[in-house]
Amino acid sequence: DNFDHYIASDAAVTDGTFPIDWSEIISSVACAKQAGELVWGGLPPTDIDALIREEVEKVGSPLAGLMMIYGLYLGVPLRNAEAVMDAMERYAWYYA
Repeated sequence: DNFDHYIASDAAVTDGTFPIDWSEIISSVACAKQAGELVWGGLPPTDIDALIREEVEKVGSPLAGLMMIYGLYLGVPLRNAEAVMDAMERYAWYYA
């Protein structure tokens, strides 16, 4: 009932809180490139699985497990995102 007059923010210019200059964000993402490809956590896709397993083993526990969240950012290659999701799914039940 309260949304009759609601107008959504234009994501091209704001996040709803303050203006966003996407050109600055895109150039900062470009600075994170290594060997011609954007990496996650400073690693190429082939090393992501090992990193996530190590994080689960070191930070997780049989009693409490570990909750991991991944934010996909503009410019990250799909193969990097896929490597993160595959590893997170693979180790989701590590302590089960």
